[in-house]
Amino acid sequence: MKLEFQLLAERPDAVLTVANWLHGEWGQEVEGSSPEKLAEGIVSRVSVDQFPMHVIAIQGNEIVGFGALKIRVMKIYEDREHWLGSLVVPGEHRGKGIGSALINEIVRRGRERGVSLLSLQTEELDGGLYSKLGWKPVEQVNYRGIEVLVMERLLRSNWVAGEVSLPSPHTTTRLSPPNSGHTGPYPAVPRRSEE
Repeated sequence: MKLEFQLLAERPDAVLTVANWLHGEWGQEVEGSSPEKLAEGIVSRVSVDQFPMHVIAIQGNEIVGFGALKIRVMKIYEDREHWLGSLVVPGEHRGKGIGSALINEIVRRGRERGVSLLSLQTEELDGGLYSKLGWKPVEQVNYRGIEVLVMERLLRSNWVAGEVSLPSPHTTTRLSPPNSGHTGPYPAVPRRSEE
Protein backbone atom coordinates (compact mmCIF):
# COMPACT_ATOMS: atom_id res chain seq x y z
CA MET A 1 0.00 0.00 0.00
CA LYS A 2 1.25 3.47 -0.92
CA LEU A 3 2.62 5.73 1.81
CA GLU A 4 1.47 9.35 1.70
CA PHE A 5 2.46 12.41 3.72
CA GLN A 6 0.44 15.29 5.04
CA LEU A 7 0.98 18.19 7.42
CA LEU A 8 -0.62 17.63 10.80
CA ALA A 9 -2.14 21.12 10.46
CA GLU A 10 -4.26 19.68 7.65
CA ARG A 11 -5.43 16.74 9.79
CA PRO A 12 -6.57 18.03 13.20
CA ASP A 13 -8.27 14.66 13.76
CA ALA A 14 -4.79 13.11 14.05
CA VAL A 15 -3.46 15.38 16.82
CA LEU A 16 -4.54 13.20 19.76
CA THR A 17 -3.14 10.06 18.07
CA VAL A 18 0.22 11.78 17.62
CA ALA A 19 0.13 13.14 21.19
CA ASN A 20 -0.49 9.61 22.52
CA TRP A 21 2.51 8.30 20.56
CA LEU A 22 4.77 11.12 21.76
CA HIS A 23 3.66 10.70 25.35
CA GLY A 24 4.28 6.95 25.12
CA GLU A 25 7.80 7.48 23.76
CA TRP A 26 9.02 10.42 25.84
CA GLY A 27 6.27 12.12 27.86
CA GLN A 28 5.95 9.60 30.67
CA GLU A 29 9.24 10.88 32.09
CA VAL A 30 7.85 14.42 32.49
CA GLU A 31 5.92 15.01 35.69
CA GLY A 32 2.40 16.27 35.05
CA SER A 33 2.54 15.35 31.37
CA SER A 34 -0.45 13.80 29.62
CA PRO A 35 -1.44 13.13 26.01
CA GLU A 36 -4.12 15.82 26.35
CA LYS A 37 -1.59 18.45 27.46
CA LEU A 38 0.74 17.43 24.62
CA ALA A 39 -2.17 17.71 22.16
CA GLU A 40 -2.90 21.27 23.38
CA GLY A 41 0.76 22.21 22.85
CA ILE A 42 0.81 20.67 19.38
CA VAL A 43 -2.39 22.45 18.32
CA SER A 44 -0.89 25.79 19.40
CA ARG A 45 2.13 25.22 17.10
CA VAL A 46 0.83 23.49 13.96
CA SER A 47 1.11 25.43 10.73
CA VAL A 48 1.02 24.82 7.00
CA ASP A 49 3.56 27.48 6.08
CA GLN A 50 6.07 27.98 8.90
CA PHE A 51 8.24 26.06 11.36
CA PRO A 52 7.79 23.88 13.28
CA MET A 53 6.47 21.67 10.52
CA HIS A 54 4.66 18.54 11.74
CA VAL A 55 4.43 15.73 9.18
CA ILE A 56 2.32 12.57 9.39
CA ALA A 57 2.71 9.41 7.32
CA ILE A 58 -0.53 7.81 6.14
CA GLN A 59 -1.07 4.36 4.69
CA GLY A 60 -4.58 3.76 3.42
CA ASN A 61 -6.66 5.70 5.94
CA GLU A 62 -4.36 4.93 8.87
CA ILE A 63 -1.81 7.32 10.37
CA VAL A 64 1.39 5.26 10.69
CA GLY A 65 4.11 7.75 11.66
CA PHE A 66 5.01 11.27 12.70
CA GLY A 67 8.03 13.56 12.59
CA ALA A 68 8.75 17.27 12.82
CA LEU A 69 11.09 19.85 11.39
CA LYS A 70 11.74 22.05 14.41
CA ILE A 71 13.63 25.20 15.32
CA ARG A 72 16.51 25.36 17.86
CA VAL A 73 15.84 22.17 19.81
CA MET A 74 18.95 21.99 22.02
CA LYS A 75 19.93 25.08 24.03
CA ILE A 76 23.61 24.13 23.89
CA TYR A 77 23.50 24.49 20.08
CA GLU A 78 22.07 27.96 19.62
CA ASP A 79 23.69 28.22 16.16
CA ARG A 80 21.90 25.09 14.87
CA GLU A 81 18.56 26.37 13.69
CA HIS A 82 16.76 23.45 12.00
CA TRP A 83 16.23 20.05 13.62
CA LEU A 84 14.55 16.80 12.72
CA GLY A 85 12.74 15.63 15.82
CA SER A 86 9.92 13.70 17.45
CA LEU A 87 10.17 10.88 14.92
CA VAL A 88 7.84 8.10 15.99
CA VAL A 89 6.45 5.05 14.23
CA PRO A 90 4.20 2.82 16.37
CA GLY A 91 5.59 -0.66 17.07
CA GLU A 92 3.13 -2.48 14.79
CA HIS A 93 4.36 -0.41 11.82
CA ARG A 94 8.12 -0.59 12.44
CA GLY A 95 10.40 -2.46 10.07
CA LYS A 96 8.36 -1.44 7.01
CA GLY A 97 10.47 1.53 5.86
CA ILE A 98 8.04 4.11 7.23
CA GLY A 99 10.66 5.81 9.44
CA SER A 100 13.11 6.13 6.53
CA ALA A 101 10.40 7.46 4.23
CA LEU A 102 9.26 9.97 6.86
CA ILE A 103 12.83 11.20 7.43
CA ASN A 104 13.33 11.60 3.67
CA GLU A 105 10.03 13.50 3.38
CA ILE A 106 11.02 15.91 6.16
CA VAL A 107 14.43 16.41 4.52
CA ARG A 108 12.67 17.12 1.20
CA ARG A 109 10.31 19.65 2.79
CA GLY A 110 13.22 21.33 4.58
CA ARG A 111 15.23 21.58 1.37
CA GLU A 112 12.18 23.11 -0.40
CA ARG A 113 12.07 25.80 2.28
CA GLY A 114 15.75 26.66 1.97
CA VAL A 115 17.12 24.71 4.93
CA SER A 116 20.81 24.03 4.28
CA LEU A 117 21.72 22.07 7.42
CA LEU A 118 19.47 19.79 9.43
CA SER A 119 20.46 18.45 12.87
CA LEU A 120 19.01 15.78 15.14
CA GLN A 121 19.65 14.09 18.46
CA THR A 122 19.27 10.37 19.00
CA GLU A 123 19.67 8.03 21.95
CA GLU A 124 21.01 5.46 19.47
CA LEU A 125 24.67 6.25 20.07
CA ASP A 126 25.74 4.36 16.94
CA GLY A 127 23.47 6.57 14.82
CA GLY A 128 21.08 3.72 14.02
CA LEU A 129 18.80 4.36 11.07
CA TYR A 130 20.07 7.91 10.67
CA SER A 131 23.62 6.81 9.85
CA LYS A 132 22.21 4.46 7.19
CA LEU A 133 20.45 7.46 5.63
CA GLY A 134 23.61 9.58 5.39
CA TRP A 135 23.53 11.56 8.65
CA LYS A 136 26.96 12.31 10.15
CA PRO A 137 27.86 12.36 13.85
CA VAL A 138 28.80 15.71 15.38
CA GLU A 139 29.29 14.89 19.06
CA GLN A 140 27.94 12.83 21.91
CA VAL A 141 26.53 14.84 24.80
CA ASN A 142 24.72 14.33 28.05
CA TYR A 143 21.62 16.44 27.53
CA ARG A 144 19.03 16.67 30.31
CA GLY A 145 20.54 13.59 31.93
CA ILE A 146 20.44 11.42 28.80
CA GLU A 147 23.37 10.44 26.57
CA VAL A 148 22.56 11.44 23.00
CA LEU A 149 24.41 11.57 19.72
CA VAL A 150 23.98 14.83 17.81
CA MET A 151 24.02 14.27 14.06
CA GLU A 152 23.69 16.47 11.00
CA ARG A 153 22.91 16.32 7.32
CA LEU A 154 23.96 18.98 4.86
CA LEU A 155 20.99 19.60 2.56
CA ARG A 156 22.61 22.14 0.29
CA SER A 157 25.89 23.95 0.12
CA ASN A 158 26.35 27.56 -0.81
CA TRP A 159 29.02 27.75 -3.48
CA VAL A 160 30.98 31.00 -3.47
CA ALA A 161 33.88 31.45 -5.93
CA GLY A 162 34.48 27.72 -6.07
CA GLU A 163 34.44 27.26 -2.29
CA VAL A 164 31.75 25.93 0.01
CA SER A 165 30.32 28.40 2.48
CA LEU A 166 29.14 26.28 5.39
CA PRO A 167 26.13 27.41 7.43
CA SER A 168 27.57 26.75 10.88
CA PRO A 169 30.87 26.08 12.63
CA HIS A 170 29.63 22.58 13.51
CA THR A 171 29.15 21.44 9.92
CA THR A 172 32.37 19.45 9.85
CA THR A 173 32.33 16.28 11.91
CA ARG A 174 34.73 16.70 14.83
CA LEU A 175 36.34 13.40 15.67
CA SER A 176 38.34 12.42 18.72
CA PRO A 177 42.08 11.77 18.45
CA PRO A 178 43.04 8.37 16.98
CA ASN A 179 44.37 7.10 20.32
CA SER A 180 41.30 8.04 22.36
CA GLY A 181 40.49 4.42 23.23
CA HIS A 182 37.06 4.54 21.57
CA THR A 183 36.03 1.18 20.10
CA GLY A 184 32.46 1.89 18.88
CA PRO A 185 31.19 1.62 15.32
CA TYR A 186 31.82 5.33 14.68
CA PRO A 187 35.06 7.15 15.21
CA ALA A 188 34.78 8.66 18.67
CA VAL A 189 33.08 12.03 18.78
CA PRO A 190 33.73 14.64 21.44
CA ARG A 191 31.55 14.56 24.53
CA ARG A 192 30.31 17.36 26.68
CA SER A 193 27.62 17.85 29.28
CA GLU A 194 24.65 20.16 29.06
CA GLU A 195 25.67 23.72 29.91
